Amino acid sequence: ANATGMLSLAKGRAGLSFAWNLVQFIFVPVMIYLGSFWGIEGVSYARLILQIVLFIPAWFFMVKKLCNISLWEYLYQFVVPLCISLAAGLICLPFVLLVSNVWIKLAIIVLLGGSLLVILTIQFNRGVSRIIIELLSPIISVGWLKNWLEKPETGNK
Repeated sequence: ANATGMLSLAKGRAGLSFAWNLVQFIFVPVMIYLGSFWGIEGVSYARLILQIVLFIPAWFFMVKKLCNISLWEYLYQFVVPLCISLAAGLICLPFVLLVSNVWIKLAIIVLLGGSLLVILTIQFNRGVSRIIIELLSPIISVGWLKNWLEKPETGNK
């Protein structure tokens, strides 16, 4: 289940979600089939291309009808997480390229990349930060983080 699907159910618009899933039911198998000619990477790229192509139609046919938000408001929700992910990935990239062992690459991505994602998210995405703090609180003492997060925000959404 995704957020749009749950929203359509909550708003009593299950038919809208059903119609959107039918559209995806047509395109997804076709794109997987076409991508399969280039192996698993081809399938991955085909799915990525489909997600990009369907992004604005998903807003227009689902989100706009359910929430009546502008395309800019919808896009804005993706900008900060995308920038954070790109930054973490670009910082990890040189380390991954220097190593030939796949297990060490995986460890770098999980440990360094994951740590960077958490740190950058806490710094630049306060809404998600509170959720991360709640998830981490049983494991580590994060009282100072809670205090820091309670400070008034300075222009960040």
